[in-house]
Amino acid sequence: MLAARAMVGTRLNELEALEEFGQELSLQYAQALADVEELDYAKALSEISQQQIILEAAQKSFMKMSSMSLFNYF
Repeated sequence: MLAARAMVGTRLNELEALEEFGQELSLQYAQALADVEELDYAKALSEISQQQIILEAAQKSFMKMSSMSLFNYF
């Protein structure tokens, strides 16, 4: 009897954990959907463009710095 009761308790705990996990996923999906639906495309494109310009500038700076050497000055 105790073994059966323990097994049922364990299964109930697993079900509760799965239910909480499902609720968390549901909230995450709802937030992701809201983010997509409320997206300001003009603003998003502007931010992507700005980030791309920053990335290109950083890459060019890195290329210039990596080609320099202390021995170039002597």
